Amino acid sequence: MILVVILDIVVAAAPLSLFMPVSPSLSIMAAWFRLAYAAVYLAAISQLVVALGVLGDPDQALRAVNAYDTVWHVGLILFGVHLLLLAYRSGLMPKVFGMLLVIAGLGYLADGFGAVLIPNYSINISQFTFMGEAALMFWLLIKGRRKDFSRREAGQGHHLDPAPLVSAPVG
Repeated sequence: MILVVILDIVVAAAPLSLFMPVSPSLSIMAAWFRLAYAAVYLAAISQLVVALGVLGDPDQALRAVNAYDTVWHVGLILFGVHLLLLAYRSGLMPKVFGMLLVIAGLGYLADGFGAVLIPNYSINISQFTFMGEAALMFWLLIKGRRKDFSRREAGQGHHLDPAPLVSAPVG
């Protein structure tokens, strides 16, 4: 799990550099949300370490595991925002990836807020909506690494695009 946190920190830099020519402020904000997610996830993992230390007291161990779950769901909210910020600048990639990222981000937000705010929340929307992340990952590995994401190609400047998912697809 610690390796996942380290990889999340490393992965935060990729979209930062990719989207920087189009919108530096949104790129930085998306990276900060990904880093915040990694920090919150690390805090959640620490609760599992606490649980290991109190295995002799089942009530205390269960509280630590429940704390892990709650903190992790707060992290999902941050991760969902990160995906929505990436989707906002989807003019660099085909429109479908932006839409899939919005769906994924909303799924994480729903699950995160649901688990934190609704007692006994048991719906797991993100298990179906995560496909936007997977699709973006494969697009970046296959096509994205060969693209020149200059401002000229993106067709946008530093300004915020009022119609984020409507820009012409690249691909």
